[in-house]
Amino acid sequence: MLVDLLNQWIKALDLEALEKARNKILSRLRSDDKTYLRTYYQPKEPQFCRAYTRVLPNLGANSTQRNESYHVVVKQKLNKNLSVSAAYEAIIIKTKLLAEEYNERINDNRKNNPTLMDLKAFAKARSKLTHYAIDKTIAE
Repeated sequence: MLVDLLNQWIKALDLEALEKARNKILSRLRSDDKTYLRTYYQPKEPQFCRAYTRVLPNLGANSTQRNESYHVVVKQKLNKNLSVSAAYEAIIIKTKLLAEEYNERINDNRKNNPTLMDLKAFAKARSKLTHYAIDKTIAE
């Protein structure tokens, strides 16, 4: 529950929502934790809270020749005109999609066995290995 409140605080879109989210967190904390949050993190809000970072320009970063050939997967969603918060959101979304695709591929590998696999040799490990790993060891 506290993690959800922290996410609401960090991801608040405006200063009013930021204030409400911070007050919710403070109402759930002990007095020494409240003091710590107020003295250490509250002054640093402009550095990490979305209410502040979403209005920043692209921090003066312009594309260079070095930057022109960054990874194809990332290149689909990012460009030099995006704000830092928009770029952050694009990376988060793409990362989640890649993780889902990876899990789907790995789980599909566990549904069946390669036809040339020695079932006796791989009896204990076959459900834990990917087809790629099994194919590498079949030759041995």
